Order: sequence, then structure tokens, then C-alpha cells
Amino acid sequence: MDDRRQLKICYVDESSAIGGAEAYLKMLSEHFAPHYDVNIIHLGDEMHRNYYDAPRVTHIPCLAANRSGLVTMSRYYSILRQLAPDVLHVNQPAPDRCFHAIVAGRLASVRLVMSTCHLPGAVFRRSFLGMAAGKSLYDHAVNTVVFNCLDKIIVVSESGIEGLNKNYPISSGKSVCVHNGVDCEKYRRCGPSASSTVRASLNIPEDVLLLASVGRLHEQKDYASLLKAFSCAHKRHPRLNLIIVGEGELRQELEQLAVDLGLERVTHLVGQRSNIPEILAACDIYINSSRYEGLPFSILEAMASGLPVIASAVDGNKEVIQHDHGILVHPGDQGKMVEAIMSLVEDESKRKSLGNSGREFVARYFSLSGMMSKTEQVYLSAASN
Repeated sequence: MDDRRQLKICYVDESSAIGGAEAYLKMLSEHFAPHYDVNIIHLGDEMHRNYYDAPRVTHIPCLAANRSGLVTMSRYYSILRQLAPDVLHVNQPAPDRCFHAIVAGRLASVRLVMSTCHLPGAVFRRSFLGMAAGKSLYDHAVNTVVFNCLDKIIVVSESGIEGLNKNYPISSGKSVCVHNGVDCEKYRRCGPSASSTVRASLNIPEDVLLLASVGRLHEQKDYASLLKAFSCAHKRHPRLNLIIVGEGELRQELEQLAVDLGLERVTHLVGQRSNIPEILAACDIYINSSRYEGLPFSILEAMASGLPVIASAVDGNKEVIQHDHGILVHPGDQGKMVEAIMSLVEDESKRKSLGNSGREFVARYFSLSGMMSKTEQVYLSAASN
């Protein structure tokens, strides 16, 4: 990349929390910063400054980012006119998020205004009338403006393109699928010593089977269903523990549910952690219980770690989990989830077989290098027009 023209890339993150979408942006910024001029506009708080900590990444605070109106758009416009990036890449769960940044980018004559839409299959309606009618004229108008301003939309799964075309007024040719990817070697390197360290820090004996899930403590992840299924499985196999990695608004509610179910001693809500590879190395089974997803990094990371995966049969999950390296369960079906858990708990050879198969599959089709190469192709091809 060093022999190519120096692109100036500007990312936008308006989120007030850290989750999979932010992990995605962090990967992009770390990968492209050594080669291109990389800037990130975010809320300017300490959490975001510390999270996007790659060398040569310029931080631009935009404290008005979550406010509505002309003030926000004017702030974005001023930043983008001064910065003059070749690429404005916004990071959003749904296409209408980052509205002001997208419009400001078009008004500021940025060459390539693009987004990654992580959850195009989920329709986020604002108004009560819109919900009652099945759609909102206001949302439709906003989405129409957004898609007219965007030059390119990356979605992270093939089903995401279908969801985008179904739920939003998008013209053909704007969307492209770039699957999420992971650094498989990073997860392969963690061995028994890492596992022992993690278990010792949580007072989890070595002979306990440890289930894991990683994600924000948000209703999307449906951790309540996971805890209830875990309760049933634990009654049948008392040497089970569950670790949930992530932070969010439902922490107190989930902690209370664990108490109500009598699981407080065997359920570990450990908050946000940076040592995910080591934590996964200490686990035996990975579970995703989400109601909807794009293509979660957490599943790819678990598979790269050699863990058998039980996942909700939604969106991008179905593109990754196949019969020979995981188990799909209809979202919210606690009975089937219990069956899936017990089928792995009671069969060590099945756990190993699914784990090994999943690791090979992710390494072949969902590598970090592949994701970065395809993303760079989008930047270069579109920015050169």
C-alpha cells in the first residue's frame, strides 16, 4: 500500500458504548493507520480515546454528535471542510444513523461518502404512528436522503444485502458484502496457561465445563433466555459455569435474574474485557442467543479459538454456522437451546469435532486479511472515480 497515493480516511463513531460495531472500526483504524491518513470523529470522551488507541490515528471530538438539528450538521460540515478527507466512512447499526455526518459529508464535497450497516435486517422505527402503520413516512424520508447521499454501503453478510433491499429505499449497485474477519492466529496462540490464569482469577475449577457469551448487555442479545436455558442445563449437569463478557444497561437486571434462578455462584458477568482470546481459551462451549445480528465478531472469535458454537438462527449467523461446526437454534427457543447445550456437555468428541471444523472454516473464509483487502478495494475503486 505504501506506493499508492496517500488516502485521507475519516471514520465516524456516534455510539456512547463499545460493542461489535466499535470493534470493527478499531480493526479498520489499526490496519489502515500505518499506510493512510486516518482520522476518527467520536464523542471525545476518555472511553473512546482509550479504545481507539492505535498510533497515527487522529482523534477529532464532536460532542454534539448525538444532538439533533443544524448545530450537529454544522459541526460536522466544519470538520469535514477543514479535514477534506477522500473517504468518509460512518459506522452505524442502521442506515439512518449518523444522518448529520452523512449529509454534511455530501455538502462538504467528500469524494466517497460510505457506511457500514451492521444490522440492515433490523428496522428501527421512531414514531408510534409509524409502528402502528408498519412504516413511518418520516423514517422513509430520512432514509431516502441518506441513501441519496451515500456512494457505497458495506454490509457484513449476504443476508444483510437482502435485508437492506427489503427494508430500505436503496438503489441497485450501492451495496457490497464484505464479511467480518478475525485474526485466527491471535486466538490459536492461547494455550493451557492462559486458560488456567483466567479460571483461577474467577475461582472456576479446572473440571468445570465453562460456557461463554460475549456482547453488550442489551435486549438484542437476549441474555435472559440464555440464563433461563443455562438454569435448566445446570440442574441436569451441576458442573457447569457461565461467563458473560460485556457491559450495558441490563447489567443489574441480569444480575438479579441470576440470583432469582439460583445461579449467582456459577454465573460470571465480568464486564468489558480486553483479554478475549485468553477468556475464550478457558471456555468449552460458546453460545450466541441474539434476537437479531449482522455477523458478530464474537462467533468468529469463538470459532477461531476452536470452540463449538451454539447460535441463534438469524441473519449472518446462518452463513457461518453449518451442521459440521456448530448448532443453530431458533431465537428465544429455550428448550432447543437446553437440548443443544446438553448435546455438547455430554459428548466431548462432538465438542472437539465441531470446534476443529469451525476453526478451519473461519481461517479459510473469514480471515482478517481478507476483510481488510476487500475493504481497501472499496476505498480505492470508489475514491478514484
